[in-house]
Amino acid sequence: MFTTSPVPVPDIAALTDAAGRFSLDAPVAGDYELLVVDDVHAPLPVQVTVPGGGATDAAFADVDVVLR
Repeated sequence: MFTTSPVPVPDIAALTDAAGRFSLDAPVAGDYELLVVDDVHAPLPVQVTVPGGGATDAAFADVDVVLR
């Protein structure tokens, strides 16, 4: 779930795959905060900066979050 973003986004959720990976679409480049939640740990806010994609205007970033 995005808790802050550069533009309004609807509430969304994502489930991980067997390796713990998930993906979310970022509508534009900018700074986002995601709330990462699992069954054991307290919710964890994660800051993500999605860079602009240049000529293609693609917006993406790879982020590793480790819950211990």
